[in-house]
Amino acid sequence: MQRVNVIFPLETLVRELDYRLALAVKYLEPHHRIFLGGSYTTFRLLSHLEGGLYVGKHVFQPWKNGHGPLAYDLAKARGFSVVHLSEEGAVFMGGDEYSRIDLDRQLDAKLVQPEDYIATWGEWQAEHYRSRNAALTANIRTTGHPRFDLYRSQYRALYEDRVQDIRRRFGKFVLINTNWQFALHPLGQKYCFSPHEGYVAEDDEKRAWFVSLWSRVARTVPAYIELVHRMSIKRKDLNFVFRPHPSDDPALLHAAFQGVPNVHIIHEGVVAPWILASRVMVHDGCTTGMEGYLLGQPVVSYQPVPEVETDMWLTNLFGIPCTDRDAAMDTILAAADDPDTYAAIVQETRIPDEGHALFSNFRHESFAMLMDVMREAEAKARVPAGTSAPLSRLVAEEARATVIERAKRLVRPLFKARALSAKMARVAYYGLRKEDVMPRLEVIQKIEGKRVNARFYSENLLELTLA
Repeated sequence: MQRVNVIFPLETLVRELDYRLALAVKYLEPHHRIFLGGSYTTFRLLSHLEGGLYVGKHVFQPWKNGHGPLAYDLAKARGFSVVHLSEEGAVFMGGDEYSRIDLDRQLDAKLVQPEDYIATWGEWQAEHYRSRNAALTANIRTTGHPRFDLYRSQYRALYEDRVQDIRRRFGKFVLINTNWQFALHPLGQKYCFSPHEGYVAEDDEKRAWFVSLWSRVARTVPAYIELVHRMSIKRKDLNFVFRPHPSDDPALLHAAFQGVPNVHIIHEGVVAPWILASRVMVHDGCTTGMEGYLLGQPVVSYQPVPEVETDMWLTNLFGIPCTDRDAAMDTILAAADDPDTYAAIVQETRIPDEGHALFSNFRHESFAMLMDVMREAEAKARVPAGTSAPLSRLVAEEARATVIERAKRLVRPLFKARALSAKMARVAYYGLRKEDVMPRLEVIQKIEGKRVNARFYSENLLELTLA
């Protein structure tokens, strides 16, 4: 039987793996074979498949390959329909102008062919992309993002074991989520002040805005370090857990809290179980503020350096607002002692119309809307008749790529920049390990009432079919 190939690329496993597994199980039908894998591996996979559906953002990233400047060209040549879905589509710094710059950086809508689709987190983003490609208007759909659907009560079982494990390890704790790449850039400040990150020396306006952003973040970090030191002294009965963003270098935090027994810097796992396990969560302009609200948890938004020009407006709606250090300390510790009361206060947050326009998940479930778009796109795929081709050549390529990667790890320490870049990539994408994936897949199968077959080609590629 010729199956329809569905490809889900993965970049940052801690935020993408759970929802991709859930989406795969929900979408699976007898005629599907769904592949989940690292972005490089799924690009190679395209060369081995004929016809299907590609759901993600990576085909629009530039690759050096013989098929053209974009993997998108290869996908189209192999008969794939494409649904573009951003992994960061509602949280922007600054006002509309910079939000639009960010959207255009994520995707040049003019590159998308009329038969393909753009799925957006909100209607505001959809209207933006329609203004960039009027011919695609009918295929630009507001779906929200399905990873946030997992925060609804019916999916809580997915996190239960991890929540209990975290509570056993840390007891009662305050969670501090950071988003400080511009001050703690893993590749160093030279890379931070580069066009890749938005610093353009010859453009006065962009340069001034970027420096304002960097300055705010650079002043925020020591303010948080001082706050947590003071709280850890005052409340030795509590633990304080920093959970750095995957793009933050945690070296400064490790140094600043060395020898402090009740402060921990943990760079592991999906954020949802950590939020659920904590007594209260603290953030400044991080998506986790919104996630804490969706999970019904107490949240404090501590902004020691409030600045509208570079503010993460949407995320800072969520959480009891504090700008003063002592007020923040009092609020955080009170919430840690009485989380139910403070969770109820956070749930009273009024979300303005602009917030709903940016993020449809506040009102709608995303899985169903995205799958409707996927089915529509799949119907347009050019799937050949006959039996599905075996992937024996790809297996050999994956084995060869694994050997090459191991060899590179031996020599990378000689090249500092490459070693740091590779380390950053491994934090985001650490591999599809069977012992990590299968327990999650088992829970999702019980929730959805489906059984699936899982085949691991390597730590970079997993195939799912209906059992």
